[in-house]
Amino acid sequence: TAMRALLTLATLALPWCLAAPAAASTFFVTLGTVDEPDVDLTDGACTPSGGVGCTLRAAVMQANHDAGPDTIVLMPMGVTTITLFRMAYDDNALRGDLDVTDDLTVRTGMFVGSSVWIEWDNSVAPTYDRIFHVLDGASLTLDDVAITTGYATSGTSAGYGGGVMVEPGAALHAGDTTFS
Repeated sequence: TAMRALLTLATLALPWCLAAPAAASTFFVTLGTVDEPDVDLTDGACTPSGGVGCTLRAAVMQANHDAGPDTIVLMPMGVTTITLFRMAYDDNALRGDLDVTDDLTVRTGMFVGSSVWIEWDNSVAPTYDRIFHVLDGASLTLDDVAITTGYATSGTSAGYGGGVMVEPGAALHAGDTTFS
């Protein structure tokens, strides 16, 4: 029947939607919107402090720790905003912007009508920061996300890359992504 065919198709498609791409060494699914770091980079698990489930920051930290390309899938139900607020500057994604040190893809999951906005909490002035910082030798692919309210900080890189700072020797690829 038509219903049986539809259920079979859905059953076959679901593992494909959730499966890691063949080239990815690590695949993380984030469900939360809080901004918490990973507690143990050596365990290979996305485990932020506070036991809040895999966060974007914890997943980026784990992806940086694992050699090879990684994929983070943001799985919102509806429109979701992830607000970054962890102050200070570093190049390991522990605080401030989300530093990317290896090949990373960040994309929204496949729920119809879902979207993810990643923003900086501008209420914590005077230390604003970018959303992502792609370091030399790394690449970041963004697919179906919105990057907003990033701020190009002071210093030698002031004015460069409010949403995403891409260092020389690094790469940014964006598909169906909004910057504002």
